[in-house]
Amino acid sequence: MKTILDVIQEKGQLLQGSCNGHQKCGKCKIKVLNENFPVTPLEKKILTPHEIAMGIRLACLHEYQESIKYQIWQSDMSILTKMYLRNNDNIIEDGYGLITDIGTTTVVMCWVDLKTGKIIATSAFKNPQVAYGSDVISRIEFSKKNQKQLTDILLSKIEAALIEKADIKIKRMIVCGNTVMTNLFLNCDVSSLGHVPFKIPIKKTQIISSKQIFKNINQQFLVYTFPHIGPFVGGDIVAGILALNIDKENNLKMLIDLGTNGEIVVGNKDGMLATSSAAGPAFEGVGITCGGPSIPGAISEVTIKDNKVTYLTIDNKAAKCICGSGLISLFASLKRNDIIDELGRFKNSKKQFNIAPNIYITQKDIQTFQLAKAAIQAGVKALLDENGNVDQIYISGGFGSHLQVKDLVELKILPPGVNVECVNNSALSGAYTLLRHQDLKRLDHIVDACKNINLAEYPDFDDYLIDGLYF
Repeated sequence: MKTILDVIQEKGQLLQGSCNGHQKCGKCKIKVLNENFPVTPLEKKILTPHEIAMGIRLACLHEYQESIKYQIWQSDMSILTKMYLRNNDNIIEDGYGLITDIGTTTVVMCWVDLKTGKIIATSAFKNPQVAYGSDVISRIEFSKKNQKQLTDILLSKIEAALIEKADIKIKRMIVCGNTVMTNLFLNCDVSSLGHVPFKIPIKKTQIISSKQIFKNINQQFLVYTFPHIGPFVGGDIVAGILALNIDKENNLKMLIDLGTNGEIVVGNKDGMLATSSAAGPAFEGVGITCGGPSIPGAISEVTIKDNKVTYLTIDNKAAKCICGSGLISLFASLKRNDIIDELGRFKNSKKQFNIAPNIYITQKDIQTFQLAKAAIQAGVKALLDENGNVDQIYISGGFGSHLQVKDLVELKILPPGVNVECVNNSALSGAYTLLRHQDLKRLDHIVDACKNINLAEYPDFDDYLIDGLYF
């Protein structure tokens, strides 16, 4: 049976989902315009009565027919283009450049005036590959069957953004991403990253003509990709090190990327250690019943007092979903108010906790978050074991000013008493730095100075992971 989801994927259209059509995640929501459209038993369990009444259905559950009319909801993701910038020199150069962060979940593009250094245009969208899996492991598995499809669907979306802003003639494009995303962008077979010994198809910086990558645009420019440190510590963390000058610091600094791969680095000018904790996409709202990205209307902060729930949303818009910072805030509040026990179980036998109209979390959501929390927490502990106390911790991700450090400490993700700074999209900021400075030798130095640690082989990692499951 060919489902509506199959047709949507064949057309290259973007639809949220994380289980690749296996009827597990409940995310592939469409609005069916046909009257009296049938509802499956599974939809009655997953969707709210209000959603069903509004015509919301799951695309993976219905056979495609030409008579079916439907709409795909598109989120406003412009907020994700905000960056953390520092030490911007007055570099004078005519023309324009493009920086692109290819995340496992989200792709962010910014067009830059090279003379002024100002961002003149932006584009942000869900990585269309999420239709084939929410994490890099599922992408690697799918690539064994059809790697070209993963590459084509990504390049097609990036090309569309380039065509839309074709009036901006760019001189060069800087691309950063993890090892899997970058190599898929370069049309490489990533199957070697799916088994031991893990091998990166292309590890070093690449400088190639746009004509070798994009087939449907008229512009010609150079494309630069960041190098990688290890199989799952990619160019995005190299970009973060570059942006934050960790490789030039005297004191020990730590950078934690609260993304799908959960990359962590600690060090200074004398050397660095890096690892990937495979947190999964929960911090980006994926895999959570009412979760979503940091878009206008996403619940970004939750307060519980006297059994009353109050919340803030991004841009003060009507609540649409709960994003990563909102989830961290929520679980910290649930813990402070003794609503969940140390294992994350509701104390009053509730099946769900309501936050806003049609926005809630379930016991399964708590378990999903626990796994992400435990992965990051264990990775942080392992690197601190190797280095001792750090002077500063940077938290990167699509959170901006919405993330509260006290909540990270409450949940034991971070140790107490450390100076913590939240930086928004350090990877994109590093791409900006490379665009303006073009210091390729420094990238090589960062990679050479950074040792990759495989947490699976770390002696105490399993114990740390189990400890991290506790609230």
